[in-house]
Amino acid sequence: MNFYDIPEHIDRREYRREIDNYVRRIARYEELVAVYTIGSVSLPGISDIDMICILKEPISNGMKFSALEHSENRRLFLHDVYVVAPEHFEKLQYIIYPSNLKLVYRRPDLVASPPDTQMISNNLRLMYLLDINLMRLRQFFIAKSDGQCNVRNWMTRILSLRHSIDLCKSVDIGLSEETEETNHRLREFRQRWIGTRSYHFDDFSGLFLKAEKAIQDIFQRALIRFRDMYATEEALDEAPLKIGRDKILFTNGVLPEYSYRGRTRTVICKVPLYLKYHYLGYLGRGEHSYGQEQANRFRVVSSHGAFLAKNRLHYSMKGNIGFTYMRNPLLDRLKRLVRVGINR
Repeated sequence: MNFYDIPEHIDRREYRREIDNYVRRIARYEELVAVYTIGSVSLPGISDIDMICILKEPISNGMKFSALEHSENRRLFLHDVYVVAPEHFEKLQYIIYPSNLKLVYRRPDLVASPPDTQMISNNLRLMYLLDINLMRLRQFFIAKSDGQCNVRNWMTRILSLRHSIDLCKSVDIGLSEETEETNHRLREFRQRWIGTRSYHFDDFSGLFLKAEKAIQDIFQRALIRFRDMYATEEALDEAPLKIGRDKILFTNGVLPEYSYRGRTRTVICKVPLYLKYHYLGYLGRGEHSYGQEQANRFRVVSSHGAFLAKNRLHYSMKGNIGFTYMRNPLLDRLKRLVRVGINR
């Protein structure tokens, strides 16, 4: 595998300077409501800047709020800022799993109500365990298939594994001894970077493989919890469900299996048959409390996607609900892109 973009220590003051420069540049625009940061720069050189920019409409030119477009130090960003409307920020926990939100700027005459991240339901936590870790397994598959590993990107992904582990503990999902050991190794890795501003490459390559196994463990245990709570054996049928352009195929397998097909190298993902009820919940076909919370999440995510599309904020990330959806939030428009069919 080709390992590239090896991280090096970056002074914390560079992060602060970049954030200050960004806020100073956009503060003059009347659309701006507030700017928040997510997380913390605990590992300078590995950590990136995660920011949320809250804008009110009408937005004359969305590109002027791009951080990467005008960045003075691109090493500090792995992706651009999140852009949300005030109503989306109030429900941010339905779009992304926020941690450690910090206000860095607010217009004196405007107010943005932060989300109550302490009141995230267990159903929503379980959704993130399924959606995020299925995405991570797909990213592992692509990296190994292509033989390319961006070390900086993968360090942030691997070290963020602790968030999934914390989610598991918050909903009383036990983990294997191997996953707990991997979590311990991650803490040691963090301490070494903080103490010496360096790492042993063998440690990273070993953690790359261990993290994949840990994510498999987390995903499988979250699947079992979902199955036991919302997909009982009586509810299952033998019909595979195919969703969207990523071709998520449902089989009787336990863990995802991936393959490439066609000239465009479409990713084919096979997941357990009962997980289809998780996706059907996003399409309004879940009557239990989990499905109702999914409906809440889908409404916010699709509304946010429509907001980004309307204002040409294509650089901002959107909520990941496991499949592609139309920018228009109406369900009938969604179904033109998300093709759901039952093959018998």
